[in-house]
Amino acid sequence: MKPLNISLNRRISVIIPTYKPRYIKSTLDSVLMQTHSNVEVIVVDDGSGDDTKAQLEAHYGDKIKVITQDNQGVAHARNTGIQHSTGDYIHFLDHDDILLDAHVYVDWMRVLEEHPHAVAVHSGWHRVDKTGQTLSAHTPWEFAPALDIKEWLEHSPALMGAMLFRRSLAEPFLRFYSTFNASDDLEFLLHLSLEGRQFVWLKRVTLAYCIHGENQSFNPDNETAIDQVLESVANHPKFPTHLQKQLKQRLYMSKVVILQNRLISQHSERTNILREAKDLSPYRKSWDVLAQLQRVCLQNNVELTLAHAQAWFDDLAPRELAWWYGVWWYYYMHRQVQNLPIQSAHSKIVQALQEMPHPEILQQARSALLKTPYFEWGSGDSVEKVLAMFVDDAGLSKAEHSALLGWMAVRARYLKDWRNVLRFGVGFLRYNPIYATQILLKMRPTKKVSDAKN
Repeated sequence: MKPLNISLNRRISVIIPTYKPRYIKSTLDSVLMQTHSNVEVIVVDDGSGDDTKAQLEAHYGDKIKVITQDNQGVAHARNTGIQHSTGDYIHFLDHDDILLDAHVYVDWMRVLEEHPHAVAVHSGWHRVDKTGQTLSAHTPWEFAPALDIKEWLEHSPALMGAMLFRRSLAEPFLRFYSTFNASDDLEFLLHLSLEGRQFVWLKRVTLAYCIHGENQSFNPDNETAIDQVLESVANHPKFPTHLQKQLKQRLYMSKVVILQNRLISQHSERTNILREAKDLSPYRKSWDVLAQLQRVCLQNNVELTLAHAQAWFDDLAPRELAWWYGVWWYYYMHRQVQNLPIQSAHSKIVQALQEMPHPEILQQARSALLKTPYFEWGSGDSVEKVLAMFVDDAGLSKAEHSALLGWMAVRARYLKDWRNVLRFGVGFLRYNPIYATQILLKMRPTKKVSDAKN
């Protein structure tokens, strides 16, 4: 590791676009408390039309630089900040983000010095509500360790405020485009990746990202931005053609996020988006859209009630609706609680128990579990965890228990012996004999589930 004083000689430019800010003082205080002192803070007031500039200058004096411009959007405000910046590194911060401790900049710079070919260092973050209460913890290196173009498309594990950019490597592409609205940051990251720029992780949580009604990412006016970004990426001359599947999946999830945004804004029109999402789903089924929507809503602390699900997905049979709402609600909430810091987990568990769907819903869900074709359940790992919740259910009859164990054996990647097949058959035949017979005739020991489907 290089001596720390080398890092201290380098300047960080912190660029903060703002528009009629309510939380910016907490943001600025978290920057100014950093142990790395060679920092220039540039606040770009994007046409607030009030006394934001005067208030900030009166409070912080020459510790920050405030630039005003007509209202032109976040992308243009970031570009304005870049033009006025002089730092070796650049940190793009939203006006409601908060750095969690005083050593974030020092730790980021150490990582970049250890990886001289990296254009940026990325880290984890907490989602918090406007009171500062932690809603969820995000440690994306667990599922996106490489931070390459494939992982940007598949997972979009990005939050600009949790990243520090090396100016010398980013500069040829250091521009944001207002045509992409709220997705200009994703376009920037995908473009850097397509140009061969490397990213590296600092595997710790560094930032609190506030979730509230003013977040631009919840603005329905920006719904088409992600489509434009993905179209731009697909047309890039360096885009790998073998990643078309990931591109389609990213587009699918963008439609799911639009549905969430319309739920938040109580937007009445959803038919077209539902149809587009269903067409993009790998299963081309409404229940998959509902499952993904429930997951996204839980991640963002947005309530998707059973009444919403019934109104939005009226093409689903009652047992399908019960299964996807009840079981997946429980699974995702349980996983979300597991990802929380210890101090927040207890209160979240209590809240989860209070908000559990009505017992009849889970009972219907368990029944639906025994009647739904196994290849219509989504990803194997997730489903196995959901099924495991029901194994010790005292309400299961012997036949139901046998069927459940059989399903779990089928969901495993390999059928190890005939006992699993027989266990499945004996328990399941009475519930759906025609379908069970068809599946049993196709099953062979040591065959993968995907082979059985074919």
